[in-house]
Amino acid sequence: MLQKLEVKMKKILLIEDNISISDELSMILSLEGYEMLTADNGKLGLLLANSLIPDLIISDIFMGEGLDGFDILAEIRANNLTRDIPFIFITSAAGKTSQLYADHLGADDYLIKPFVPEILLNTVKLQMEKRTSSIVSII
Repeated sequence: MLQKLEVKMKKILLIEDNISISDELSMILSLEGYEMLTADNGKLGLLLANSLIPDLIISDIFMGEGLDGFDILAEIRANNLTRDIPFIFITSAAGKTSQLYADHLGADDYLIKPFVPEILLNTVKLQMEKRTSSIVSII
């Protein structure tokens, strides 16, 4: 008798206000088998993170209105339901100050735009593996 093997797609929440960048990232990651959730502002991104509990969050830092990426990360880390979700910044903020502040808030990785798709995919895969291994070690 054959058993049905159910494979759950890993969910990635992408918070990016630039539609062309959001579309490009979503396409790259969807082609790798990830389920993509997108938000074009920080408020919506935080709402989706808290309600859908993605496996990974990718966020820009500077967005046009409301919450910026630093605000989002601080809120994510303060919430018991979301604080262990891997968080990657993809941003044009190449300065050391932004990177140090991201580290201080608990960012798992920091990629600078323009990005190389292979580096993005490797970073996402690494963070997903870290999350899976930390969940397994808890069990």
